[in-house]
This record gives sequence, structure tokens and C-alpha cells, in this order.
Amino acid sequence: MEWCKKLVDAGCHLILWTMRSGKTLQDAVDFFNNNGIELLSVGINPMQHRWTTSRKCYANLYIDDAALGCPLIHVKGWDRPCVDWEIVGPMVLQIMKETEERENKEREDILRNLLESHNK
Repeated sequence: MEWCKKLVDAGCHLILWTMRSGKTLQDAVDFFNNNGIELLSVGINPMQHRWTTSRKCYANLYIDDAALGCPLIHVKGWDRPCVDWEIVGPMVLQIMKETEERENKEREDILRNLLESHNK
């Protein structure tokens, strides 16, 4: 949960996308709430209804313990492996940094082009 808190603090919006339902889903939501981790939503991106009717939850990045290539650890006593957040957490922060830098450069290029075209 430490990495979930770090990601939220860094500006990530977390959406719980899970196969859980009923009590097990509520237990998961309660776990996040009880650990002070804010979820944007559960099961859907609340903004996507503006531009799609797809049931797939839109996200910039999906982290899934069943995804091919996702770094996993095996925790004693658990039935399934889980995400290795010591690897995945820093990767997400790096992706966020690179995305922000790219978007800032794109904005600067647009402004420069507008100024150049205005000054002609």
C-alpha cells in the first residue's frame, strides 16, 4: 500500500479494476479507504462516458498481476503471486515524469509556433 500512497501523492488517480464482486469487492474498497488511499472510482473511469460507451475502463496505464511481463513476487501463504511494487512503483513514477516532460515540451512548441506565426 506504500506505493499506492506514493502514486496518489505524485498525482496518479487510482481506479480499482477487479473481478471481485459483492463482499470481496467491498472488502477491497474498505481496505483502500482504511489505509488512507483515495480511489478515483471502482470499475469505471468516471470521465470516459463523455466520449465512449465502451465497458473497458480507460486508463493511461494498467497494472495487473496477470499481465504478461508484470514483475511479480511470491508471498508466503498467498495463493497467487502479486505485483512487485518495489520494481513497478519506480517504473510508474518514471513514466509519469517522462510523460510530463514530453507534454511540457509539446506545449512549449505550440506556443513558440503561435508566437512565430503571429510575429510574421
